[in-house]
Amino acid sequence: MVKTLVYEGPLEVLLELIEKRKLLINDISLAEVCDEYIARINAMPHLPVGETAEFIALAATLLLIKSRSLLPSLDLSDDESRDIKELEYRLALYKLIKEASHGIGRLNLPMLYEGRPQELEPLYIPDPSVTATSLRGAAKTLIDGFPATLALPKVEVKKIISLEEMIDKMAARISQAFKMSFREMIRTSDVPGTSDVRQ
Repeated sequence: MVKTLVYEGPLEVLLELIEKRKLLINDISLAEVCDEYIARINAMPHLPVGETAEFIALAATLLLIKSRSLLPSLDLSDDESRDIKELEYRLALYKLIKEASHGIGRLNLPMLYEGRPQELEPLYIPDPSVTATSLRGAAKTLIDGFPATLALPKVEVKKIISLEEMIDKMAARISQAFKMSFREMIRTSDVPGTSDVRQ
C-alpha cells in the first residue's frame, strides 16, 4: 500500500501511528496503537469494499495482539501467531521501503521513464534469399531423407506370473512330491548315477 492524495493504505496508517509515538515495531507497540487505528478506520467514510476489507483484516490482527497483551494466558493458534509475525515483518519492510524512497527523492534524479519509447531497429533481419518456396523445398528434402519404414528391434515378451500363482504352483509341486514314490522323485530329477537306487 502506498500513500496518495486521497488514500492511505492500512500499513501506512499503522506506521504513522507507531512513528508518532516514537515506538519500535513489535507486538507491544502494535497493541498500544490498536484503539487509535480502529478510530482512524471509523473516520474514513466511503472506502471501497476491497480497501475496507484490508483495513479490517489488519485491525483483526491488532485486536488479537491487544487481547494477548491484556490476557497473557491466551493461547494462540499457529495461524494466529503466524499472522502476528507476518504483520510485524510487513510493517518493518514497508518502513524500509518508505525510507529508501525518500532517500531517492532527495537525490533529484531524472525520471527513469519519460515520454514515448524510441523506435528500436530490429536486431535480426532474415536473409533476403530465404523465401517461403525455399523453406518448403528444404523441408521436403529433409522429409524425403527419412527412411520409408523404421526397422524396430524385435523383442520377446516373457510372461510374468504373480506371487500368488507362484505359491500355488509350489504348493502343487510339493503336494505331488509327497504322493510320488522315492524312485519316481529320483527319476524325474534326472540325477546321474541314481537310477539303480531301490525303494
